[in-house]
Amino acid sequence: MGSIHRACSSRLRKGRIVNQEKLMSMQKPPFRPERGATPRERARWARWMRDYLEEQVDQQHIEEVASASNLDEKVWGIACARAGDPRFLQQLYPEFADCILPPKRRRGEKRFMQKSVSVAERAASIARRIKIILERDHGRKRRRTGEPSAEDFAVEICRDWCSAPQLAVDDVLAAAKRISKRKGPAKHSNSLQIVDLPG
Repeated sequence: MGSIHRACSSRLRKGRIVNQEKLMSMQKPPFRPERGATPRERARWARWMRDYLEEQVDQQHIEEVASASNLDEKVWGIACARAGDPRFLQQLYPEFADCILPPKRRRGEKRFMQKSVSVAERAASIARRIKIILERDHGRKRRRTGEPSAEDFAVEICRDWCSAPQLAVDDVLAAAKRISKRKGPAKHSNSLQIVDLPG
């Protein structure tokens, strides 16, 4: 993983992982503060929601890391080779290294390369997770004018995780557009899906 991933996952390595019992006992906040709430009550709700979403995203990272660590080496090597990087599989089977090659690319298809992820792209990924969490907990709801968005919460979380005080919502929205253009329309291929994991 790149340096951004390592920096963003420092919370996990510093032992600030929330145990499952604490996560389950954490009460789910309402989608928005009560009508007529005072500015102080709104600020308290925003902090509650921010902390809740942060713990939920944290827990997803923990589960993904645990799942990835349980992958069989052979399965991982084959997946990497199919994605265009046969080196891991060649190391597993050095006696057949000269025979293990990446699949032939279609015309115009680029070679797989794992790219570093910027802080803004990392925040865009967290914003997507937050939208899924909110829809899971509250169903599809529209934000009212002035209410914090998933990107707002993602910026706050990433400022803390990645030590990025200059990160702004506009940066996250622009990064989300870049990611969407880069992915393009869905295509049928043998490419490996790279999930953004901490560490």
